Amino acid sequence: MLRSDDDPSSDEFVDQMIPTDSISMKNSLSKMAATPLAWLHKLHGLVENLIVYIEELSEEHEKSGEKLKLYQGEDISLMLERWRKLQRDFKHHKTGEFDVSKIPDIYDSIKYDAQHNVARLKSPIMDELYETSKIVADIVIPQEYGIEEHEKLNISHGYCVPLLRKVLADLRANIDNPEEQLTKLDPSFVSDVLSPGRKRISMKS
Repeated sequence: MLRSDDDPSSDEFVDQMIPTDSISMKNSLSKMAATPLAWLHKLHGLVENLIVYIEELSEEHEKSGEKLKLYQGEDISLMLERWRKLQRDFKHHKTGEFDVSKIPDIYDSIKYDAQHNVARLKSPIMDELYETSKIVADIVIPQEYGIEEHEKLNISHGYCVPLLRKVLADLRANIDNPEEQLTKLDPSFVSDVLSPGRKRISMKS
């Protein structure tokens, strides 16, 4: 539906797109001042414009010999590749079709840069890209794991049941084998792990 030229303000479109009758999602849809497909083209164009701006900025700093310092030491070449990848993934270069699952990634990326790199980039494109991506992201993100309520329940069941079974197995292992030796992560690998303090029970087969 987001790749269509349908009227997003029509009752039929709204009912099909938002069967849960979410007020916040309806408000976001009402801000889409174009067909969904046209809105995706607009979003893609803004991403392209930002990439061109970053390329020009990179060239300017390279000529001047001045190194542009981005948030947490990110190199401008890495930022450029981050946005180029989003551009490539968002619109298929052969078919021209949009992958709407990449919209949250675009929104997260521009939100990150708007919060941390706006003073360094000073690009007027960023505000428009943020607003444009937010409108469609507010429709896509709540429906990433199902559109109708029964779909959301089925998908959450598929994720939660294996997780709870694993938690239960770990608890039983602790109860049944209180003397079992705990194994810890090799300290040499800690720097690349998000939860280095986590411990694992060595379970017997």
